[in-house]
Amino acid sequence: MRKLLFSLLGSSLLLSAGSIQAAATPSVVELQTNLGTIAISLDYQHAPISANNFITYVNAGFYKDTIIHRMIKGFMMQGGGVNKADGVFKAALAAPITLESTNLTGLSNVAGSVTMARTNDPNSATSQFFINFVDNKSLDYASATSPGYAVFGKVVVGMPLVKRIETFVTPTTAFTMLGKLGNKLSLGCSTTTPCSTFPDLPFVNATDFVSIDAVYTNDVWDTTVSKTRVRLSGSGSLTSWPVGINCGTSCQLSQTVGSTLKLVAKPAIGYGFTGWSGDCVGINKSISINTKLGNHNCTAIFTKL
Repeated sequence: MRKLLFSLLGSSLLLSAGSIQAAATPSVVELQTNLGTIAISLDYQHAPISANNFITYVNAGFYKDTIIHRMIKGFMMQGGGVNKADGVFKAALAAPITLESTNLTGLSNVAGSVTMARTNDPNSATSQFFINFVDNKSLDYASATSPGYAVFGKVVVGMPLVKRIETFVTPTTAFTMLGKLGNKLSLGCSTTTPCSTFPDLPFVNATDFVSIDAVYTNDVWDTTVSKTRVRLSGSGSLTSWPVGINCGTSCQLSQTVGSTLKLVAKPAIGYGFTGWSGDCVGINKSISINTKLGNHNCTAIFTKL
């Protein structure tokens, strides 16, 4: 079995094991990446420790501006711990949680399942999680000596995006990003491409990586309503039709599925509009939203001229 390893840097900053409080329990968490949204349904019933731990990190804004730092084709993608700006691991907010892989009735590490990442210590998971690209049932609980990894949710929207991410994964991506740390955590390694073949490379920027740019929660997952959430990067504004809103730095619109929405980005003086990221794609200032596709989480990007 391949080990899922992640850094526990900053352990001196960890809080006491009882510091994680039961958080509010939204049913779905939407991770807005630079490529689109991945929506995760949380299973509080069968994985209460892991699900509540995850939502506590979500509510604290911990995952915003982090990157998917480990991706292995035919296996999984892992995130939840590395800063987008500099490639450095973030210190956890609280002590590691207890592994609950033995009581996950009906939960398994199948394709699309979301699972807590940990070190070789079964009770070491903090903020990091992974999404299984394929069925990895070998990661389920087998015995006391092979305790497995705790599933706490599943992807309910965005699995095509998850599979798309898998297709362009390259082993060097992870090493380029983590080279600043001099860290060889089996990222991108395989039986045919051992880790030792990759040099440590300097971290330059995060433009080539899958990043988590924003996170949204839903107390109730209502498929009859389409939410359009927009963030502005740089200096500019946003208007919409027919809603008629004027968006400052962020805004949210809720409409009945099937209705029409058009967004228009307007750069401020001295700035140019350089494109959309997230669920909105393209370089045109004006873009139409298909609300039949559900929620849209978008960023309008303005760059100084």
